[in-house]
Amino acid sequence: QRESLVWDFSMARVRRLFHNIIVVPSQLIVGGLLLGIILCMLPLLYIALWLKYKSYVIQRERVIRGLQRKDGNALDDIEAQGDNVQRGSLENRKSQFVTRDTLNVSAGCLTDDSKLFYEKRILSNYSGTYQVECIVRNVADEKDIVESINFARNHNLHIRAMGSLFSWPNIVEPSKSRNEEDGIVLDMKGYRQMTKLLIFPEEETQSDGTCALITVQSGMKMWQLCDLLEELGYALPVLGNVTGQSVGGVVSTGTHGKNKRFGTISSIVQSLRLVLANGGIKNIAMRDKDGKPLTEDPYACAAGVSMGLLGVISTVTLRVVPKHRLSFAIDDMSFDEFIDSYEELLENTEHLSFIYFPFVDRLRVELSKKLTEEEEKILKDKAMPRNNRIKLFFAIILNYVLFESAYGRYFEPVVWLITRYVTICDLKWKAPPNNPAVDKSWKVIANNVDFDIEHHEMEYGYDAVIAKNVLKTYRDVFRSLPARFQYSSLLDIRFTAGDASWLATSSGRPTIWLDLIRPNAHTDTEVFMNSFKSTIIKYGGRPHFGKENIIDHDELQKCFPHLRDFIEVRDELDPHKLFSNPYYESLIGSAGRPITYKFNSLRTGSVMRKSLNLMSAGTKNPRHTV
Repeated sequence: QRESLVWDFSMARVRRLFHNIIVVPSQLIVGGLLLGIILCMLPLLYIALWLKYKSYVIQRERVIRGLQRKDGNALDDIEAQGDNVQRGSLENRKSQFVTRDTLNVSAGCLTDDSKLFYEKRILSNYSGTYQVECIVRNVADEKDIVESINFARNHNLHIRAMGSLFSWPNIVEPSKSRNEEDGIVLDMKGYRQMTKLLIFPEEETQSDGTCALITVQSGMKMWQLCDLLEELGYALPVLGNVTGQSVGGVVSTGTHGKNKRFGTISSIVQSLRLVLANGGIKNIAMRDKDGKPLTEDPYACAAGVSMGLLGVISTVTLRVVPKHRLSFAIDDMSFDEFIDSYEELLENTEHLSFIYFPFVDRLRVELSKKLTEEEEKILKDKAMPRNNRIKLFFAIILNYVLFESAYGRYFEPVVWLITRYVTICDLKWKAPPNNPAVDKSWKVIANNVDFDIEHHEMEYGYDAVIAKNVLKTYRDVFRSLPARFQYSSLLDIRFTAGDASWLATSSGRPTIWLDLIRPNAHTDTEVFMNSFKSTIIKYGGRPHFGKENIIDHDELQKCFPHLRDFIEVRDELDPHKLFSNPYYESLIGSAGRPITYKFNSLRTGSVMRKSLNLMSAGTKNPRHTV
């Protein structure tokens, strides 16, 4: 027994010695190698994101150079990436377009000449919620619009105009004809020139600061318009969160900003030019010479937010102000602090928005103010902070992998810390209230970050008078949901003034906008969004017509008192519903027709979705679609 004990003791010492000499160093080496690989990958990821951003900057500079040319047709010569304007001789272009036989229209519709102007193209919006094959014609001037409308009318086809495909529901696809023939889509990207600039005398500058009127074609992108105005010495007083949409698109769908003095973008539209279903032109004045809305004119009230159902917008005349700079700061606060202080912040801030993170019950506050004369002289430009993409990228991936696994409930503290100190505070350290950023007004207002996170958005507007009750109810709904819904969603909160347009979400009342946001990687988004339906109906929420929606025609008629008036104007201008679209017909069409909106996620091509799919492939409870 003594010899056995000695032998066991000796072997234990050998094993311990082996562990200390071989195993521990091996583990350290392997761990070091893995850490080194991760550290090497971070710069590569940063370089890839930086190169993508530089390509965007180069594209924009090329467009700006085109805008600065004296040639009036300079915009037609811009070869920006992504534009589908066809060039070259007709002989070379024939092979790029479909023939008559491949189009789903009757054989007599297309002549040998007309088939050169139409092509079949797969259209997909930027958020990846739909993909559709359509017959498309590129528009270069108003004559193309008139010709296409006459062509569609003569052959009993439907027709729609396409902007930048920024909307979530499929609003671009035309309805099919009685013979199930495809309609026509007008691609307006090449229709983007400035046509007129009217400058007011200094003594006629209006109370809202308007000092000039600019007329542009409806296919011009908002960022192109902002760059152009900057060169001319002017700026837009209100903008949406992103500037990639077309001018016609933001007017048609009721895009809004975060300024309490303005409603939707239509609130700065002086007039617009509409191509009607009969091929005629109708100039619609939206405001009088003093800038007051023409509330007695049914055409003005209907055309402000028309969703392309009245005709194709050709040109838009916008009210602009002198160019100026804004300060931009970021703060954070608890939900209770927000409820008590948001009214005071609205009074002291030019542009204001809040982002609510339900999982930590806190908000990120983005404040933009006009500079005083003294601040204009003292403060120098300080570039707008950009989201640290690496931090945000890994925060979202970690949240997804940790929480969507079978043991996700054990990682709640980790996800809470990531959300609280990375997602919310990342920008606060770069632009705190005591040291704000200072930049051009349009760059501050549209402080969007272009990273590859495809997501769903469902936005409703409520009367600002009942804002506190609505916000508290939204918070209660979030708290009643499982944690996986809370960590993976945001609530974007903005305030605007009322609007004179009948179908504007802010029509006739100051409005609080609540925008629910959730990444496409989750397949139970429909359950999440429908959790808020009773709240939406209870408080009379009105949908944003460019975003996802879960209420039908009957509920829509209750919250839009002038819906019947809009339908009457539409029946007068487009009696045969030439510009109809299946989604909008389910909303605006005959009563009692329920809407069955599906929260689809069709694309898997983005960096974010590929990473989510890859990293969650080994989990027991994956919640993504392929």
